[in-house]
Amino acid sequence: MSYTPHILIVDDDVSLCNSLKGFLSNRDYEITTVHGGEEAIDLLKKNNFDLILLDMMMPDVSGPEVIDYLDTEQLKTIVIVMTGYPSTDSVVESLRKGVYDYLRKPFDLQELETTIGNALAKKELEDDRKRTAEALQKAHDELERRVEERTAELIKANEQLRREIERGNQAEEELRKAHGDLEIRVLERTSELAKANDELRTEIARRETIEEALRNSSEKLKFFAYSVIHDLRSPAVGIYGLTRLLHKHYKDSLDEKGKNYCDQILKVSEHVATLIEKINIYIAAKEAPINIEEINAKEILQIIRDEFSPQLTIRQIEWFEPETIAVIKADRVSMLRVFRNFVDNALKYGGDDLSTISIGYKESKELQTFSISDNGAGMRSGDYKKIFTAFLRNDTSRSIEGAGLGLAIVREIAERHNGRVWAEPGKVRGTTFFISLPKNPRS
Repeated sequence: MSYTPHILIVDDDVSLCNSLKGFLSNRDYEITTVHGGEEAIDLLKKNNFDLILLDMMMPDVSGPEVIDYLDTEQLKTIVIVMTGYPSTDSVVESLRKGVYDYLRKPFDLQELETTIGNALAKKELEDDRKRTAEALQKAHDELERRVEERTAELIKANEQLRREIERGNQAEEELRKAHGDLEIRVLERTSELAKANDELRTEIARRETIEEALRNSSEKLKFFAYSVIHDLRSPAVGIYGLTRLLHKHYKDSLDEKGKNYCDQILKVSEHVATLIEKINIYIAAKEAPINIEEINAKEILQIIRDEFSPQLTIRQIEWFEPETIAVIKADRVSMLRVFRNFVDNALKYGGDDLSTISIGYKESKELQTFSISDNGAGMRSGDYKKIFTAFLRNDTSRSIEGAGLGLAIVREIAERHNGRVWAEPGKVRGTTFFISLPKNPRS
């Protein structure tokens, strides 16, 4: 790997943590240790780790709860479970949730080193695959753009041909009336039309060749596009890591301005990594298969409410939702992203006066519509139609961290479910977002 892998050890046994840290630190790994699940989750909110060695039994927050947090937050971190009393059910459940492997205590250090090496090697292979996919997607998009341009030209040529044929028909009518001299003109025009038609057939054949090539290379193009995003991740992580080392080892040699520069570089590189992750989610929202199933919307809202509970409590924001909501048919992961982005948007841009977030629901014969309303600062009237555009951020959000992709992701999800999203001003103040989904979507 092109950078030092960062490993997090989570175990309430301080002695074991120190032993593992000493053993692994001599193998070109950057090691961080914590002694409880709650401390681990707090650290995961702020930092990225390549691999986690996770104890299953801890007094505050257990290993399975930490795994659930990683799953909910979509954190792509390799997890190796450490347990003294493994059960078949717990092992199977951990592996189902994406855990790479498990080690039974006490374990052989050689086995531990081999397992970690294999896990990181697998991660590097997956990262290479993503780079290739991203590069392919970029080439795919460029080819689509060229096909669209050529299609527009062909449509224009076809319209010209249609008009020429109409004029030819008129000429034939005139031929029947005027005979001799008009017949000569019609023949000349027919020759021109034949030439134009040959050119059109040539262009159509060329377009069909391009479309066939596009179909044959679609998967490769997607693979290439994903790799581009990954190529951006490595420099960002490298800048972040080098700046941390500079700040850690040479901060006493830097003046205040130099320390400020380090802080700014750390913040910017972390923002770049977040942006790359958002782009990955945006691509997934456009390309990843969706699994339409029956979903209890109340369960989805409970997950989102629990996720944002600390912010709601600290800011004393009241949460309102309907007592009952009908079962909906949609992709579960997609619906979690929709409500998470809506609530996160309200908390980010609602301002200091934000005091309520309200979930609404109504249905018609064919549609189910959710609304997410807040009584925060609201938006300018001109922003409501363009807020779902990718990478678009208005002037009022310049001081707030974000990639400008959250609501664009929501739009892609709605469109893939054959639904739609929109925003309106609140009745008094704030903003209301809507997502409308068909009761029987096409999968």
